[in-house]
Amino acid sequence: MEAQKEAQSRILMEEHRSAESRKNFDIELPSFADAYLRLKSAFAERKVVITGGRAVNLHTNESTRRSSDVDVIVDAFAGELEGFVKLAESEGFETEDTYNREKGAPGIRLIDKRTQIKFDVYHKGMAPLSGVPIKDILGTAVSTSRDIAIMEDKTGTSKVNFDVAAPGVILIMKFNTWVDRGEAATPQGKDALDFINIMGDQYDNKIDAFIERWRQTIRDYVARGLIKKPDAYGGKARESVENVDEFKKEIVKMYLKVGKEEYLEGNVPPEYLEFVRDEVHAEELLRQKR
Repeated sequence: MEAQKEAQSRILMEEHRSAESRKNFDIELPSFADAYLRLKSAFAERKVVITGGRAVNLHTNESTRRSSDVDVIVDAFAGELEGFVKLAESEGFETEDTYNREKGAPGIRLIDKRTQIKFDVYHKGMAPLSGVPIKDILGTAVSTSRDIAIMEDKTGTSKVNFDVAAPGVILIMKFNTWVDRGEAATPQGKDALDFINIMGDQYDNKIDAFIERWRQTIRDYVARGLIKKPDAYGGKARESVENVDEFKKEIVKMYLKVGKEEYLEGNVPPEYLEFVRDEVHAEELLRQKR
């Protein structure tokens, strides 16, 4: 009987987790701005760069994600993070004590008691994030402004500046994450769709424009093996791309694999698109035979 109860409990927990994974979390911009400014104050106005899904939102003017967590990187080393906790508490945050121990995380999790926004705070000494060195995320971050009328009463101005990972950097990170997760992502293809949303918003889906703007960085990452290449058999990382042209081809494949070919029309020569489409088809045949 006890074993049956435990089994039922596990089933209920899995159903709850599944429901949570399907849920969209909407963090309204005024609440986000309020929490972000207090977080910056807690870290003595050091650069606090928003990355991950919420960076995608800021670059595409969306507000919902399938997670209520916000990933940020602070311009501080690991040993300094704990020293800022008291300041964070005075700004209305609390530390989730079990976060590091349960996840083996390289940072700390701060929960804003006012808005319940969870900030996963990482430091500049940690390993590359989705293939991109932390110093590059911090060093190329851009300031994105939003006009939030309600903030004028608190700050004296309605203009709020957010430090956000640069669009090109987020694109590379999202590409690597898509390769890493493959078909296991929930929902499937979400990282590719994030990539395409940013590409559409920032570069009007002109892949060549993105590559030209970030050519030197892409070349450097290719030389260092930091841009992953999907496995033709299963979509997971097997190796890194060998050159810039191959990276472009894999991006075009991404569009095709998630059914967004229409965004390539007018941006990719028809003959090149046909060539890549044939390659995708050949890879699918290989997968079926494997």
